[in-house]
Amino acid sequence: LLHHLKKHLTNQGAGFRQFMDVACVLKNCKELDIKWISEKLKELGMLDFADMCFALCNRWFDTEFVASGIDDDFFEEATETIFENGVFGFFNEDNRFNASINRENAGKSRFSTMIRQIFPSYRNMAAMEQYAFLRKRPYLLPIGWVYRLFWGLKSGQRKRFGGKMDSIFVPKDKVDKRKEELKKWKLDK
Repeated sequence: LLHHLKKHLTNQGAGFRQFMDVACVLKNCKELDIKWISEKLKELGMLDFADMCFALCNRWFDTEFVASGIDDDFFEEATETIFENGVFGFFNEDNRFNASINRENAGKSRFSTMIRQIFPSYRNMAAMEQYAFLRKRPYLLPIGWVYRLFWGLKSGQRKRFGGKMDSIFVPKDKVDKRKEELKKWKLDK
C-alpha cells in the first residue's frame, strides 16, 4: 500500500483514498509485525516517507500507529494538497507535470521525455483497452501509434494530446516547486 501511495504521489497525484487504505490496514490488522515492516521499508528507502504517511493517518484517521509526527505547517500543506487532488488524486492540474519532472530529476532530457509522450512504450500502449489489438503483438506498435493519433483527433481528444505536449516543457518554477514538495514528503532520494 505504501509503495502504491508513493507511486501515486510522485506521478499523477495521491488522493485521500490511498491514505484511507493505509489507515484501514493500520486500524484493523492488529497482527502487523512492525519490526519486519520497518526493515522492509528501510531496504526500499521508504522508512522516512512511511513515517510521514503514518503520522498523517494518525492525524486524519486517529490510527494511533507508531510515528514520529509532523510539524503543523507540513500537515496543513499536505492536507490541502491531498484534498485538491481529489479522492483518487487526479484533479490537481499541477500533477500533469509530475512525470516530466520525475524524468528530468532522473537525468532524462526533455527531448527523450517528448519522444516518450508521443511514442509510448509497447507495455503502456498494450495495457490500455483501446489498443488491446497490440497484446501479444509488439510488432504492431507503430500501427498503434498511428491509430492513437487518429483516434485522438477523431474522438475530440486534441486537448488531451496538447496538454501532454504542454506538460513536457515544464517551467523552472514548477520544477523547483515539485523538488521542494518531494523533499517535504521525504521522497527526494
